[in-house]
Amino acid sequence: MLNKPLYQNKLIGFENEFNELLNIYEGERAPSGVILYGKNGIGKKTFIFHLINSILSKNENGEYNRKEKIIDINNPSYKLALNDVHPNLFIIDIKEDKKSIDILQIREMFRFARKSTFNNKLKFIVINNADKLNLFSSNALLKILEEPNEKISFIFIHDSKKNIIETIRSRCVVYKMNINDFDKIKIIKNILPKLNIQNNLFNYYSTPGEIFEFYNFCNENNIDYNDTSLEFLFKTISDNISLIKSKYISKNFTSLIEIYFYNKINSSKNDLKYVKLYEYFLKKINSFNKYNLDLESLLIEFNGKIRNG
Repeated sequence: MLNKPLYQNKLIGFENEFNELLNIYEGERAPSGVILYGKNGIGKKTFIFHLINSILSKNENGEYNRKEKIIDINNPSYKLALNDVHPNLFIIDIKEDKKSIDILQIREMFRFARKSTFNNKLKFIVINNADKLNLFSSNALLKILEEPNEKISFIFIHDSKKNIIETIRSRCVVYKMNINDFDKIKIIKNILPKLNIQNNLFNYYSTPGEIFEFYNFCNENNIDYNDTSLEFLFKTISDNISLIKSKYISKNFTSLIEIYFYNKINSSKNDLKYVKLYEYFLKKINSFNKYNLDLESLLIEFNGKIRNG
């Protein structure tokens, strides 16, 4: 639940971007397309759901609190969006078993776009992981963007490490989203007040989303997230094969290794040893990613190397 932006009813940060986009949407003509990009986990989806609720909830019971940036959980638009049935909101994301957003999802979106708008309000089509649009999906979307409907606005979200095709980008208002350390800590305290943010392990993660993912992983596997070092985490994973196969470890293992060596190189007097080990495992990681090698054997070798020095 913590990963879902709809459960984060208080928007922290992004003050300038929020006010500027709200003014644009409430101007004479809403933009046909908006692109938000930034580091994974900074809160782009949370930002968008607050922005959309501030527009769709206008003149409803429990209207969005624009001064405090708070969604009223009893607001009808919020409840409809929460259950993915709001008549003026359509969300597309890459399916778990797919490598790209396929044309069938776009065709379903076309059916939504052809329906009349509810209460004469703006209709939003949000496409998360927009860099995963394949060629056919992108070309289909261009047909709508090239002939904009004043009652429909597209919002594309993607990570800063990825790219969205230029033909779509050139037709949109583009925002690069950033978050500072103060707001990052404030967000974490707001959602996970019992979390010990002084734990060194959490300092390695640069965004709230990354911390929430790690928190959920520890919670699900009975790992003490408030008292966990990287060394302990690697040992725990290697002692439990089911953890090696978990989605979180598969996604984050290589970055955890990089974090480990970054910390060792910066804190150890014997820098050269860790530099050489880091270079060795960089090659191993590249081979692992390129040839889809066995993660268990890579972890066993890593634990053996760091224990033997």
